Amino acid sequence: MSDLSRLQHDFLTAISAQEGGSVDSALSAGPLSAAQRIEIYRNAYFTQLIGVLSEDYPTVRGLLGDDAFKQMSRDFIILHPSSNTSVRWFGEALPDYLACTDPYSRHGVLAELAEWERLLRLMFDAGDAQPIDMTAFQSIAPEAWPTLRFDFIPALTLHRHRFNTAPIWKALKEELTPPEPQVLEQEETWLLWRSEWVTLFRSLAVDEAAAITAVSEGANFADLCELLWEWHGDAAAQRAAQLLQSWTQAGLLQGLTQET
Repeated sequence: MSDLSRLQHDFLTAISAQEGGSVDSALSAGPLSAAQRIEIYRNAYFTQLIGVLSEDYPTVRGLLGDDAFKQMSRDFIILHPSSNTSVRWFGEALPDYLACTDPYSRHGVLAELAEWERLLRLMFDAGDAQPIDMTAFQSIAPEAWPTLRFDFIPALTLHRHRFNTAPIWKALKEELTPPEPQVLEQEETWLLWRSEWVTLFRSLAVDEAAAITAVSEGANFADLCELLWEWHGDAAAQRAAQLLQSWTQAGLLQGLTQET
């Protein structure tokens, strides 16, 4: 390692640590020592990255409170120093950190809320696609339907909630007092997607959540009908058709694939 590379490495190590690390005396100049100069840069480093996390996870900050959020952020930064040239991706590991690190892991709603905010950003960044409309189905021969597969747009994902995360997020976004975190009697599945430049979401019925998961994993129309039989019996094919119509009208499908 060259002298410059070593100096750069030591400098980054020093400013990204909770307390001062080894610094080169060459950084001393004027009335300030090397340690004092490092402390200035360290404060700026942590302040900048805490600001990034605050912008990316505003409702997590709202639920924790400013002081607790700053302390949590400092702890996170020490374990996950910035390693990407873009701060856009700096906080991607925060939901996992909250899920696995005491005392935050004792409050599962924090990790769930953080993942919700992360996915909302991810949907906005996801790739563009041209959704199909109902005319795409008109050329499908009746005998071809059983093996027909459906391609969702890239900007689509599911998020499962064990807590009342959506009402908490909504209240905090509107700067209202959020409801107390509660474990739901039954887990909810939420669909998130982007339509043009707007990120949208809605809760799903159990059968639709299962259907979207199956289609995302490659299920064809026959597979979809078989899956929906559990809830709808002889009306499974009708329910499958209703879901396809709903997904198409919402702009969730980008194409159809015929098995060969």
